[in-house]
Amino acid sequence: MTNRITIDYNSGAVRYALDRLANVLEPGGMRGVFGEIGEQLVESTKQRFSTSTAPNGTRWLPNSSL
Repeated sequence: MTNRITIDYNSGAVRYALDRLANVLEPGGMRGVFGEIGEQLVESTKQRFSTSTAPNGTRWLPNSSL
């Protein structure tokens, strides 16, 4: 079984920038670009968990004690 997360983000500016980048790279060159983007997303998510901060900057409520 393969675990997979899919995120759909529809922004003309982002798509335009990625299309321009793909046009200057060799075939298959976007793999490295997407790998770097993925690493940045992982690190920013880890940081948000350590600071209990949502992507929009709001603080999360503390966990309730059981």
